Amino acid sequence: ITDGTESGSRKFHTERLYGDLWISDDFNIRFGKQITPIGYWNMEPINVLRDTTSNPLYSKLLFPKFLTGIDINGYLPQTEGIKYHLFGQNNRDLDEEYINIPNTHFFGFSLEKELSVEWNTGGSVGEYISKTDQRTRFLQINLQYDNTQWQFMTEALIAKSVYNDTDHDYTLSGYAQTMYRYSPEHGVIGRYEYYNDHHTDYKDHILTLGYSYRPLFPVSLKGEYQWHSQENENRVLFSCSVLF
Repeated sequence: ITDGTESGSRKFHTERLYGDLWISDDFNIRFGKQITPIGYWNMEPINVLRDTTSNPLYSKLLFPKFLTGIDINGYLPQTEGIKYHLFGQNNRDLDEEYINIPNTHFFGFSLEKELSVEWNTGGSVGEYISKTDQRTRFLQINLQYDNTQWQFMTEALIAKSVYNDTDHDYTLSGYAQTMYRYSPEHGVIGRYEYYNDHHTDYKDHILTLGYSYRPLFPVSLKGEYQWHSQENENRVLFSCSVLF
């Protein structure tokens, strides 16, 4: 029960509602309201499975988190371990109160390459038009390493937005996060974030130090402290979540 923000509400919303048409490893179709297939963070929407209570600004402010349309996906033929997503919508969102950027036009293409058991990388390009007629085009990259004990992941995105025929500007954002699991139940997390919106002249450096405790797989207890370069934005966060 939420309104799509951290504050919450007592109103029910449609987060995801989709169907899959599985044809082969190379070609499949997902249709309906679904998660936008970009990067790592956005593809893991369940809080209990994430390692921190907070989300990087990169994942909340720069592209629509959900897509009400079609995603054609699979593994590229004649390649080894390269997965693709070709997605798009040309209509309004199924639930415009439950999306970070309501839009009427959203198209993109993403690739993910499995380099080894521990390493994978990827990237995406896309364009969307918000309900305020802001047209944004973006380029995104991501890299991840995970050997069970250590995990490192980073994502970055640069976007060019056109606000009217003569007014345009750039936004650059990204994060790098490391986690050390000293046992299956306990993990220590460190994350650095950068966000720079030239249009609003908002710039922030964020350092997060967190701790994650999972006594059982469906239960997650997390705490963190955030240092911000912006004045009076430092904060402490705790969460307890259960997967049903």
